[in-house]
Amino acid sequence: MIDGSLQSWIGLTSGAVALASFAPYIRSILKGQTRPNRASWIIWAFAEIITTATYSAAGADATVWIAAGYSIGTVTVASLSIRYGEGGAGPIDILCLIGASIALIPWLALDQAELALYMIIFVDVLAVFPTLKKAIADPDSEDKTYWSLSFLAAIINLFAIERWAPEIAAFPIYCFLGAGAIVTALYAHNIARALSTRLKPPSQLPASLPNLQP
Repeated sequence: MIDGSLQSWIGLTSGAVALASFAPYIRSILKGQTRPNRASWIIWAFAEIITTATYSAAGADATVWIAAGYSIGTVTVASLSIRYGEGGAGPIDILCLIGASIALIPWLALDQAELALYMIIFVDVLAVFPTLKKAIADPDSEDKTYWSLSFLAAIINLFAIERWAPEIAAFPIYCFLGAGAIVTALYAHNIARALSTRLKPPSQLPASLPNLQP
């Protein structure tokens, strides 16, 4: 938590940026432009709460704020989805729910918070792939502001890591790689277009110009 160290303030900043990343999405919901899937967001909120709890129990301190920020954000969207949302759960959503529930077993029954954390990170990784695939196929279908801020929060959080033990570093590294992959996919088309325009050879001039003299 906050103990006055530089890492704790960096971690708190990371959590604040992670929470702020939800602002455009929440505003879009309230304006009626986005209708979140109820089941998906409720399941994700459940998973994020467990992630935050197991990560804290595993010994995370300064770096736990990003998980807390995501938890608050997903719980907020899940709450709004009850009124403004639609739809049911898909296969990936059910997998996340089952995985998050199973992850509770080693933590609560065996007091193995680290194992529970690794299990839920693995489930989270599986949940990233559909979004990554969609970002590659249709970059405009994802909110670039949200993912850019999420990636920024993940970058900041790397500097909050106080010791590079697996149970502490695994979640920040996962956040960095996951958000980074999606941001890369979202902006790849624009980057490729800009590079192709810059590298395109100038149009060829005609071999001979007409004689304009009278």
